[in-house]
Amino acid sequence: MKKIIITLILCFLSVFITSCKKTYLITLDYQDERGIVELQLSGTVELEEPIREGYKFLGWLTEDGTYFEEDVFTEDTHLTADWFELNKKYGLFYDPKGGTLPSEYAKSYLSGTKTILPIPTKEYHEFEGWYFDEEFTDGPYYEIPELTSSSKTLYAKWIDVAEYKTIEYVLKDGNLPEEAIHKYIPGKTYEILPASKDGYFFRGWYDNPAYKGNVYRLIDETFNEDLKLYAKWEEETLENAYISIYGDSISTFEGYLPKGYAAYYPINPINVLTVEDTWWYSAIMRLNARYLSNASYSNTGVVTTGSAEALKGTETSRIEIMRINDQDPDIIIIFLGVNDCKRGIKKDSFKEGYMLMIDRMQTIYPSTKIVLCTLNACSFVETKYQALKDEYNEAITELANTYDLPLVKLHEVITNETKDLHMANMLHPNRIGMEAIADEVVKVLKEEFKNE
Repeated sequence: MKKIIITLILCFLSVFITSCKKTYLITLDYQDERGIVELQLSGTVELEEPIREGYKFLGWLTEDGTYFEEDVFTEDTHLTADWFELNKKYGLFYDPKGGTLPSEYAKSYLSGTKTILPIPTKEYHEFEGWYFDEEFTDGPYYEIPELTSSSKTLYAKWIDVAEYKTIEYVLKDGNLPEEAIHKYIPGKTYEILPASKDGYFFRGWYDNPAYKGNVYRLIDETFNEDLKLYAKWEEETLENAYISIYGDSISTFEGYLPKGYAAYYPINPINVLTVEDTWWYSAIMRLNARYLSNASYSNTGVVTTGSAEALKGTETSRIEIMRINDQDPDIIIIFLGVNDCKRGIKKDSFKEGYMLMIDRMQTIYPSTKIVLCTLNACSFVETKYQALKDEYNEAITELANTYDLPLVKLHEVITNETKDLHMANMLHPNRIGMEAIADEVVKVLKEEFKNE
């Protein structure tokens, strides 16, 4: 019996060793003076990229005409080198469709090199690019693509300028973004970008110099006329600034949140009983600034939520809700992250989410100043929280430096040594803690605007 078992084991090992040594015939057709090379290969093999003077190697083609993308051979394989011939001259022929070509233009091109195509002109029309087909599906081109071969006939595509409507901007010494549109085609949708002016808040585009009526943000399919838009400006001071808050339960107060957003304050027996007792409302009032909105949501974090219905900080819909009646916030104060920390989210994931949140805010509110707050000390019982909170504060500080944003260092205001004085419970400040947070916010914002 033992002899049979040993024999079977030896047979198994023999088959295993033989299979491990199995090789395959790999045939490489170089399509040049090297001809065809046959190799016996097995396992993982990285094929060397061949070089051929006057040609660019595009890849190895299989017998079915697709490129070989693998690096493991499991069967006999035949591959053919695919070459693109460089510096070969081809003709260019133009059908300007009623337009006029400039006096000098490229009549040929060399494969593998960049060739700029001419810009034709046509009265009452705008040139929309060259196409390789009369159905205008292959294009537009303004230069010959590098990997192009054969002579080409180019077809000009035009748009009747009569279809366009113009936009005139009255900037009053302001500046438009380079990508701002100056004309539009009725029936399409366009975004009207905000202007900028040193020392001023942009208050929107109006269609009259008295700034009456609605603010223009979009041109939709209903527009069909030339527009003259007037930029409205207001001096950039804290007194004129609209401030919005973005946080968790620490920054909530019943009656000051969007519909459906959960609030923590006011709650007995904590002595934060009126909105004037909160850090954010107190800070805004002491700055003589303008309260705009509070998108804080109890039990949420940057990348976590307390329930399926809640919105984490990265959600675009939550960020957008800070715009009230066409008014964007001039300042957004972010005080968020304690719940991510409580739930043990790793620093890298937290930082990545925080970065996404900032990016989305800057996209939606390009003229808004974003202020970051580190996390203060608290008496949350899990010891791992303390170490993770320090990592979060490092991440928030790094992001403030990366994005060049003001930073409110609340970890230096409410510390492990003072938390018993400032905190009502494990996570939430009392009135004294709220006052300490407000003091630091006011100091940072006054300093920020003084420097400007």
